[in-house]
Amino acid sequence: CQLIGRQPKRSKNASALELLASTTEVAHMDGTWKPSRVVVFRFPSMERAKAWYNSPEYQAIVDMRLRAAESSLILVEGME
Repeated sequence: CQLIGRQPKRSKNASALELLASTTEVAHMDGTWKPSRVVVFRFPSMERAKAWYNSPEYQAIVDMRLRAAESSLILVEGME
């Protein structure tokens, strides 16, 4: 994600995430959800993911993300 005009402060929780995918190469197979881009991050735990989302640094820019694009954000418990 690139923000034009100002660079947000790096969240102290950002070091907990790992970018796994960021692509517009999305093959819609069935169902009604048809995203034009998918971004997948991995966090060490659901608690760390929620801490990142609720961090003051992310909350300061989340409205900008929501205004800039039609998007959804979901958290999914992973497998070990």
